Amino acid sequence: MILLGLSIGSFANVCALRIPINLSLFKFSECPHCNSSIKFCDNIPLLSYLLLRGKARCCGKSISLQYPIIEFFSMLLILLIFNKYGFSIDTIIIYYLTISLLIIFITDYKFFIIPDLISISLIISGVTFAYFNLSPLNISFLDSIIAGSASAILFFIISKMFFYLKKRDGLGYGDIKLIAALGFWTGVESTLIIIISSSFLGVIFGSILILSNKIERTDYLPYGCFIVCSSFVVVYLVLWQDYNLFKELLL
Repeated sequence: MILLGLSIGSFANVCALRIPINLSLFKFSECPHCNSSIKFCDNIPLLSYLLLRGKARCCGKSISLQYPIIEFFSMLLILLIFNKYGFSIDTIIIYYLTISLLIIFITDYKFFIIPDLISISLIISGVTFAYFNLSPLNISFLDSIIAGSASAILFFIISKMFFYLKKRDGLGYGDIKLIAALGFWTGVESTLIIIISSSFLGVIFGSILILSNKIERTDYLPYGCFIVCSSFVVVYLVLWQDYNLFKELLL
């Protein structure tokens, strides 16, 4: 499971860095600094980073911490999920959801892009799992449809109202598709909590960055990152049955 988690984490890095700029996922890895091909022995998840001490062998420049962090986090996710559900379809479904959200976090943070390939896949799979009663989150098909549709409509209206008032985009279509996907996956109650908690996170982090002169008031924030963080917390609490206290704090 450790090797599987590290390997999928490595692939998640590839997806997050290549999908937004339309690069093939099957192209051999290259050094981002000098474009030299990376040898197989230097491309082993986490281990290569440690052995190379964070420096590229080809040019000696620093390797981004993103690579080992995402690989390590992916490993932790699969161990956590496997410890709870063992060898089961639930493990595969939950891990697929969390890895997809992890990729979205990276793409939104680095590029301000939430790829349709990921978000639409989540929409389709969320509806499908709910319809066939396969969702580990134990939501009904009706709950899934209502949550996905209503959250998308809500975010679309907010986006258009913001544009009408401010003459610039507030929420992007990527955010709308992401919240719709999470609605289809998590149901009405959980989606409402995700919206509220992600809004709080956005306000808090935005205020801190503005007060510290890191950004201007008119600058955009990667709101998808806050949605993903809130989703991780909500999904964890639902699956590990620690949901009621969190729900009482927000609703």
